[in-house]
Amino acid sequence: LFSTIFTRNTINSNIFLNFCKILLVKKLMENNNKFDKVIVDNKIIKNILIKFYSKTEFIVNKNTEQNINTYIFCIFQFLRRFLQLIAARITYQKSNHLSAEDITMVDTYVLPKFYCKDRYYTEFYKYIDNNLMNKIFFVPTITYTPIRKGYNVIGNILNVYKELRNCKRNFIIKEDYIKIKDIFYSVLYPLRIKRIKLKKVEFEDINFTLLFNNELHVNSLSNLSIESWINYLFIRNISNKIKIKKFINWWENQQVDKAYNLAISKYFPNTKVLGYLGYSPRNFELHIKPIEIDTQSKTTPIEICVISDKIKSIINEKNNKIIVKNAPAFRYSYLNNFKNKEISKIKKILVTLPINKIDSIFIIKKIISLIENNINYSVIIKPHPTMNNNQFLEYYNIKNIHFTTEPLINLFKQSDLTITSMSITAIESLYLNIPVIICETYSILDFNPIPSNIKDTISEYNKFNEDIIFSIKNIEKKFLKIRKNKRMNSFFNIPNSMNVSNFFK
Repeated sequence: LFSTIFTRNTINSNIFLNFCKILLVKKLMENNNKFDKVIVDNKIIKNILIKFYSKTEFIVNKNTEQNINTYIFCIFQFLRRFLQLIAARITYQKSNHLSAEDITMVDTYVLPKFYCKDRYYTEFYKYIDNNLMNKIFFVPTITYTPIRKGYNVIGNILNVYKELRNCKRNFIIKEDYIKIKDIFYSVLYPLRIKRIKLKKVEFEDINFTLLFNNELHVNSLSNLSIESWINYLFIRNISNKIKIKKFINWWENQQVDKAYNLAISKYFPNTKVLGYLGYSPRNFELHIKPIEIDTQSKTTPIEICVISDKIKSIINEKNNKIIVKNAPAFRYSYLNNFKNKEISKIKKILVTLPINKIDSIFIIKKIISLIENNINYSVIIKPHPTMNNNQFLEYYNIKNIHFTTEPLINLFKQSDLTITSMSITAIESLYLNIPVIICETYSILDFNPIPSNIKDTISEYNKFNEDIIFSIKNIEKKFLKIRKNKRMNSFFNIPNSMNVSNFFK
């Protein structure tokens, strides 16, 4: 249940992409296309195809081969989880003990610069009274955080727990309720799952069993799978200690979400569960479309809250048993205080980079080429908040290009155009009447963040090998034609006292 096969997440797993590649070769061969050589990503694809096309030479691209030692992975995960447990024990005080009953428990994530500062339910406290505030407890999952800095073995993670303990928000720390045996059981998950062998998976007369077994075993070596078991065991361990009236799951239908929902359904059967999709999903995020087995297995909530009417149909596309409701768009509440821009000519460009390094550098190189040939543009580049900015140091001294970590609201005020790839900042930009260019990148699947049911937006799609200047010229022409029309300013459900109170009560 906590595997990537079950989540269908195309961003964290290539199984869907590899499945499509195998079918593509089959279709091409059936249409009398003869190939002497075919380059494939891994031995699994080669072994599946060679049974059908023995006369074709299949060459494995070694650069894409994965080779992770299961035992080393488990040892590393144990050390990390154990050090987190030690840090939680050192910082624990009796005053941290939870005494409230009938609480609303809220699943969230914390990361550098966003430990006490909330990145997921931004400024929710402005809309509720103290009585409700005292009933809300956040359960943080610590991400993108090194255990140590330099030679300090545990100092960094220790400071994170200290900061969480002293926040004004109410936190329930998972490690306060996790035991050493729970960590052992969680980190040994990859070894347990290796014993599972799928018997036969067939489609269009092709045996895909090798592909699915490989996915089951290789992608079980993930932090998400281990964290899923931690989540499940945490809920089990508090079942006789805490009364939960409502559980709000930051829902992306990933392994960690499935673990929470399965555990709540088993150990807190009378608790109301809400899934909260706090962003606008991108194209080909297949896991965001629950299927019937998600409901049957109780790993997906019956009720899912979304931040826009435009998203509702996406959730119900494969499963009409899911109840989809509107909820506040917490992360985008700042947009309501921003006056829509009037742009006559594009001069200042904001570039918001995606979460992966390869695509980020690809976009940066496109921007460098633009600046070299068009000195009238100035560019601000904002890396993804989870990325280490040192990865881009070699590009820092290029004229008319400036890297920044400033808040988006400040950057939008300075910008006439946003360039991105799979970032939700595209929606934010359009909401503010700022045109957008979506760059096609190395990712084969189209992760365009602009929903297909958004019509007549001031956006352009820049193809992989296309000069970006052509897209800028096209967007200028389009913007002049439609800039007076009402476009995106009704997309987000802006928070207010009523919808925020109803959400948390």
